[in-house]
Amino acid sequence: MTRTLSPRAQEILAALDREAAARRSDAQLVAQLPATPRQAAEPDRERGTAPDLPALVDTALAQTELARRRLSALAEAVEEFAGRLGVADEDGGPEPEPTARPVPTEAPAAAATDTPDQAGRRRISNRAARRLAVDMATEGASRDAAGDRLRSLYGITDPGPTLDLVFGVGAAEAPAAAPEPKAAAPLLGQPPALEVIDLHHHLLPGIDDGPPTLDDALALARAAVAAGTTTVVATPHVSRSYPANTAASIAEQVTALQGALAGASIPLRVLRGAEVAVTHAVNLSDEELSALRLGTGPYLLVECPLTPTGAGFELLLESLLDRGHRILLAHPERCRAFQRDNELLARLVARGALAQITAGSLSGHAGRTVREVAHGLVREGLAHVVASDAHSVDRRPPSLLSEVEQEGYAEQAAWLVGHVPRAILDGSRVPAMPAVPSPPRHGLKRLLGR
Repeated sequence: MTRTLSPRAQEILAALDREAAARRSDAQLVAQLPATPRQAAEPDRERGTAPDLPALVDTALAQTELARRRLSALAEAVEEFAGRLGVADEDGGPEPEPTARPVPTEAPAAAATDTPDQAGRRRISNRAARRLAVDMATEGASRDAAGDRLRSLYGITDPGPTLDLVFGVGAAEAPAAAPEPKAAAPLLGQPPALEVIDLHHHLLPGIDDGPPTLDDALALARAAVAAGTTTVVATPHVSRSYPANTAASIAEQVTALQGALAGASIPLRVLRGAEVAVTHAVNLSDEELSALRLGTGPYLLVECPLTPTGAGFELLLESLLDRGHRILLAHPERCRAFQRDNELLARLVARGALAQITAGSLSGHAGRTVREVAHGLVREGLAHVVASDAHSVDRRPPSLLSEVEQEGYAEQAAWLVGHVPRAILDGSRVPAMPAVPSPPRHGLKRLLGR
């Protein structure tokens, strides 16, 4: 699940960890030593000001963490450069740069010599090409226009599979004599009867880091509907940073927003909930926690902290489980404790917790490492829900279903965004997960056919 670094990089990281531990241990020992008689006898003006040991330790740890981040960034840059050279690529091959060559007006002549197998494998899974097709579909472009664009820009002889993914299978152009109905762009691959439920969404205006105004909240709701979402659970932050957010105040905000959505004719169902910090949750009463659950179900959405260790977090979660609350963990793929300890999430799931990953994490919006962890959780059966964690139309958009399908989980999409969320809201048994496809081969494994 985590990135595999070179032996030398691993040695450097281990050395940094040892240095941080040594500095912390030294500071604790010094802080515990009593003052010597001479120091006790000397007046403060002769001894001077004692060093601020905790501050020195924090500075050293911050420097160590900065070094770790720089090393990780360097590793990612090396991998990215290798992908550009064709050594490895997260989509199975080198990704072409549109600016690397002039855009021809028609398909290159050389492309006509490609065999069907080469055409099928060339770049039909190319993320850049897929996103171009998505953008064109959203803008109302036709399937044929998108196909022509993919042929001219990327030299793709057969863009059919990519167009099927975006426009749907069999969505070929109608004859010229039949006028196209004026309708919005098609929802990408959405089954007609699928109820898309977003269990993690910061839709309420002005109460946390979500939309600041009601107009912004309505725009976010419209974007969610355009993305195919039918039900949203409003989950504002409940923590020490937002002391005014309580179960009662959130319920009032949800009622007001429901009225505003009805007045604006936005067909989005909104339920109440919260994203609760675990350090804050353990100090709340069971009555308050019950009122902060997702909808009318038994689950609390608990925020995973961005801390490197999970020992204390695990104990706090177990205390909530022991109090009878069911737990849905928010975005564990972004939590360093879960990234470093592959078994931590498995232990919590064994205790009855469920895990929600963010759609943007699957598509790489949170970085390459988070993307790898998110995909690993899905393949290992440790991810039960995909949600948007939407905050705004631009910064954290409410895309959900299309992200899941485009990342290779079309068969699991209904389970991740519909069936399990519905079971969580109803308090019913979570259905079995459909089989997950094997991960794609990358780099040398792909070239060697392993």
